[in-house]
Amino acid sequence: MSDIILGQHPNLKKQFVDRRIKDLAERKMIADLLMTKTSVDALSVKFFKDADADANGRYAYEEVPEVGEGSGFKRIGISEKAQLALIRKYGLEAAISYEQQRFGASSYFERVFNKLANSVSNMVNAMTYDRILNDANINKRTKTGTGTDLYWSDLTASQSAKGQTTKGAIAIRSDLTTAQVEAAKFGYVLDTMVVSPATFGIISNNSDASPEYINQDLKQLAGYRGNFLGLDLFVDETFADKDVLLVQRGAIGDIADAVPLSTSQYNQDEDMTTVVRALRFTESYVTDPKGIYLLKNIIA
Repeated sequence: MSDIILGQHPNLKKQFVDRRIKDLAERKMIADLLMTKTSVDALSVKFFKDADADANGRYAYEEVPEVGEGSGFKRIGISEKAQLALIRKYGLEAAISYEQQRFGASSYFERVFNKLANSVSNMVNAMTYDRILNDANINKRTKTGTGTDLYWSDLTASQSAKGQTTKGAIAIRSDLTTAQVEAAKFGYVLDTMVVSPATFGIISNNSDASPEYINQDLKQLAGYRGNFLGLDLFVDETFADKDVLLVQRGAIGDIADAVPLSTSQYNQDEDMTTVVRALRFTESYVTDPKGIYLLKNIIA
């Protein structure tokens, strides 16, 4: 590109950079799907966990009595436990030299934007997984690989109600059904599953256990692979190979933004570079741990 002023490249226009990085990042921001998005005007957020449960720790239903004409209704309260979460500051910068702006290909800018977007979304996803997986009250089970509790990768021939299959395919269906039943005991309906690429490969290679149809509302998300047994399946390359995360999305907690995903840029004349920054001030917290089921050790 002939004579160009530092920072004035067409691909560095503020509106273009902001929209492009947001488009790339939002497609991979699984955290925003799992949690309910909210905003706060502070560097901390006070949230409430539902402490209203029956003797077995299950969701407590109140009696709803029939009332007569002109009668009042029974009034209930909600038992909650207050907690505090601190907003985390995540951000990353990339420097684009004057030489790249004047002589480089447009594809270079796309690679820079993609790396910024992927890195920030990965950091937010990892933070959210950490909050979910480290909550002591979530439903979880570790497979043994013995007896009838077989690994998902077991390709030994077997027979099911659907005909010839593998023991691994039977284990997949059995484990996911068990998870849905366990969550239902607490009043939750699991609808989302997060796995690693390796685990997705195991599911796909078991022809009796492959995704069944596409949810059109979710297909624009980068990791979405289809629906299986009523669960929308997402693949995240950073998720553990031996674990499967199942949740009722939007019901297990919040992701609170003090500053939502945004971008900015500035010139550094001393080294003739333009710096592009992507940042997000956010925090995730779990309010309903029984809407989560973690299955561990699915392969040997």
